[in-house]
Amino acid sequence: MVTTLEPGQPATVTNVGTGGAAIFDFGIPKGDASGGLDPAQNLADVDDAAQALENIGGAPQETTYSKTEVGALLSGKADTSAVYSKAEIDLKLAGHADIISDETNAVPGDGLIADTSGGAVTVHLPASPTNGNVVTIWRVGSNAVTIDPDVNTIRNVSGSLVLDDDGQGVRLTFVSTEWVAFPEALP
Repeated sequence: MVTTLEPGQPATVTNVGTGGAAIFDFGIPKGDASGGLDPAQNLADVDDAAQALENIGGAPQETTYSKTEVGALLSGKADTSAVYSKAEIDLKLAGHADIISDETNAVPGDGLIADTSGGAVTVHLPASPTNGNVVTIWRVGSNAVTIDPDVNTIRNVSGSLVLDDDGQGVRLTFVSTEWVAFPEALP
């Protein structure tokens, strides 16, 4: 059972079953009734969020996100192409990703941003990966990214995996005998 608690009360979990057959009751406090972040209000909070975004992963200090950008992003009213473009630059400068625009052979540990504004891009996954190898690929632009598993397979995918939405991404982890895909979005 789930019970809604008053704001400010601590969350609770109670085992109402037995040690061998646990049955849990949860108490979850109500959130703030303000209805979320309005980009035109709560600007001090937005300043903090902008600073946090700027500091993630060692992004260069000269890169800033305005209150409007952060507020719009948090409220779901962002111009995503502008946000993706800025995130793409931030990731590149912070050393987290390489920007590619043509056919590429990935290596374990790669973070790749495929700029498809000039055409489709194909990424070939490593042919001899080991357990735990990771390759992350994001798509920016209007054309598709095709991810070729080379001699291996991608779980639940017949052949190549295609990223066909702007801002879409995937983290591929090699497990045992195949790549396992986890959805990613541009940060």
